[in-house]
Amino acid sequence: MAERSLDHHIQRDIIIRLSLAENLRFSDLKPTGLENNHFMYHLKLLIKDGLIRKDGNLYSLAPAGLTYVDQLSYKKRRPRQQPKIIAILVINNGKDQYLLARRRVQPYFGYAMLPSGKQHFAESPFDHAARELKEKTGLSTELKKCGYVNVKISGQGQVISHVAAHVFSGRIKSGSEIKQGDERFELFWQDSGKLGDAKLMPGSAEIVELIKTSPGQIFFESLEYSLP
Repeated sequence: MAERSLDHHIQRDIIIRLSLAENLRFSDLKPTGLENNHFMYHLKLLIKDGLIRKDGNLYSLAPAGLTYVDQLSYKKRRPRQQPKIIAILVINNGKDQYLLARRRVQPYFGYAMLPSGKQHFAESPFDHAARELKEKTGLSTELKKCGYVNVKISGQGQVISHVAAHVFSGRIKSGSEIKQGDERFELFWQDSGKLGDAKLMPGSAEIVELIKTSPGQIFFESLEYSLP
């Protein structure tokens, strides 16, 4: 709803003005030369959408409006491109095999990766990881927080993706049925010693190795890769 109402420059201007004050009167919000009826039409849309609230003769940002401006660049007043926050799941089936997901979409079409997914707004890291496991694979098990990795992948001098990832590990019973919960990925098991045969996404093998070599420890790593 907020995205639709902020397509118009008058509505963006109102939001920006309110982001620089605790509250404002109608006369402080309305640009000089703009007809009252025209301005009021856009102001009412923002109130209807829950971005602005009115208290007496004062206007201020509602919680949804505060959330919106919190994601803006201060200088350009536009949404800022930022790293994606994801959960990476390192799942073993007890037969020294790891669960991988081969991508069927761009970017990185055909690459295999550890199952992962974006964190939802206001979601805790542990709830995020459990949800991703259930949605992507149909599996559920106790997950252990193993560490945090910052992964940046470039191609031909251009950054393609940048993720900030909470890494979780888990073990499931051998023979547990996997459910393909997302058509963008093809799930399969890969022997630990043959991970390199799966055309892995950069960083995947390194994350598995970090878990193997740091049992019981929380790791923090920054990984950077360049694709041809």
